Amino acid sequence: MKEVSETLSVFAARMERLSPQFADKEIIFSDELQREFLLDQEDPGIEKEPILWPLFDKNMFYIVRTKPGMKTPSHRHTESIFRVLLSGSLRINGRTVSTPGTWFVVRPGAMYAIETDEGYVTLAGYGMACENRTECGNFTHLLKE
Repeated sequence: MKEVSETLSVFAARMERLSPQFADKEIIFSDELQREFLLDQEDPGIEKEPILWPLFDKNMFYIVRTKPGMKTPSHRHTESIFRVLLSGSLRINGRTVSTPGTWFVVRPGAMYAIETDEGYVTLAGYGMACENRTECGNFTHLLKE
């Protein structure tokens, strides 16, 4: 096996090399990409999957938990939205995501809707708060007490 010294420059070069495969996609799913995996040299039972999306512009992360039967109507954002499925399953624009660890990105301006039968938990990353309902859907929040 080839040894890799995983530095920021090696990570950036990997992203640069593999990013053309999703250049024309509005929604990018990790399980549809050619990916590389790293094995810990001291313990090959530990596998690391580099995320092939630049997350440096995300400064707000949330654990999103939904109830069964939830439907988010079609909407769009002015920024890319990053999510990782932690548990459950969801359908985004009709495409099912059910394997924990699958991540996806919705590009800026892409219309999308999410629904779930069983409910799901995701880690969601945003760079800014939604400024209006037209761009983000009806996302007014209440503080849970």
